[in-house]
Amino acid sequence: MAITHHLTILATRATFERLSPEQFLHLDRHEKPVNCGVTRYVGNPERGSQGRLELDEYNKQHFTDQEVILELEKKSGRKTRRSTAK
Repeated sequence: MAITHHLTILATRATFERLSPEQFLHLDRHEKPVNCGVTRYVGNPERGSQGRLELDEYNKQHFTDQEVILELEKKSGRKTRRSTAK
């Protein structure tokens, strides 16, 4: 597991998936990672001599930003500016 941000996620995808520079730029322009999004690879033992990681999901948000904020507030006992803004 790695927790990281935008360009590192895209660079990892480019390495694992052997993306061309054009494919990388397309992702950067049109499929930017979302906040708290999950990118997951799974091993496929039938690919290559030692298997290969394949993209299973990209940009999947398991929680909305608001759900994360509310959970953090509940745990800390404090309200954030984001949750009180209208």
